[in-house]
Amino acid sequence: MAVKILREGLFRARLRESDLSKLRATDQRKVEIAREIWARTTVSQSWIADHLKMRNAANVSLSLHRLSAKLRASRVSKVKENAH
Repeated sequence: MAVKILREGLFRARLRESDLSKLRATDQRKVEIAREIWARTTVSQSWIADHLKMRNAANVSLSLHRLSAKLRASRVSKVKENAH
């Protein structure tokens, strides 16, 4: 399942696996694919780091944490806008 999500994510991002090593470990497209894999499978963050060329599991963890915080902040902003 994780490999399928990886391939679908690469297709949507218009990337090839060979492109991954040329991109920054924190490239937003990589992080989005990592988020989807992490949410929908039981693979380790080490597996994600290896397959998305994100250096290591700690980097995956930090990237996912930052994305999650960013998404939460965005939702809070929208709620506040709608309240006014």
